[in-house]
Amino acid sequence: MAGCGAGLALYRAATDFGDLEGERELSEESVWASNWFLTHGIDLRPEGLEPNSEADMLRLKTFTRRMLNYQPADPAHAPTRAWAYRITKAQSRGLPDFFLIEEGMPCVSARARAVLERFDLGDSRFFDIELMVYEGTTMPGGPYFYFNMTSVKPGAVLFDRSPVKRMTSGRWQPACYDTLSYENFWVNSSSFPGADVWGDPELIRSVFFSDALAKAIRHEKLTGMKLFPCAFDASAASRHLERLVNGSPRRHNRLAG
Repeated sequence: MAGCGAGLALYRAATDFGDLEGERELSEESVWASNWFLTHGIDLRPEGLEPNSEADMLRLKTFTRRMLNYQPADPAHAPTRAWAYRITKAQSRGLPDFFLIEEGMPCVSARARAVLERFDLGDSRFFDIELMVYEGTTMPGGPYFYFNMTSVKPGAVLFDRSPVKRMTSGRWQPACYDTLSYENFWVNSSSFPGADVWGDPELIRSVFFSDALAKAIRHEKLTGMKLFPCAFDASAASRHLERLVNGSPRRHNRLAG
């Protein structure tokens, strides 16, 4: 695969279906990648944390790390209130349905939660959070919730065919840290069954949706993210699984630095 500039730009121009408001019909068997976990975080600061308190900082760090790594987080460690000291005119009317707050923690509106709860979330959970604006009033459009996504599908993403690069930790991340990377993901067809929203434990800051859930998100006109259809190939999936079973190393994607 070519570099993330020209090649993916041409792909985007030829396949204009990234926007939730697009008119493209969704297929019956699809997986959709989302840029939700890469959207710009809203400046909301957790309340009740003493900057010089090692215990407070450790609790927040542990909670955040588990949230971002698709692991069950302890709600007792979750800040229950956060303050916005600066909001835009649009935010003063309410926040998007899918958004991130301080440290990249995913949150949803009540509208988004209602849609998500109609589907299989596996063990994923919602935690309450009260969002405040600096005048001391509640953020419009609430209530809002943390979304602790814990459903994972190991081996779901075909890293040797997707626009990703390897991190020093051994895990993967989108090759371009923007929405371009989500336009050409390849997934194993075995990722279709199971939870309707999930992550691959080897890929950071990425969340995938089933076709049924993607349709519901578009039908309800939920805001805050875009969805991109993933490609899948049975023979590629078989080769990928064979490498996993045999323990042979994955070849690096050509985008890897």
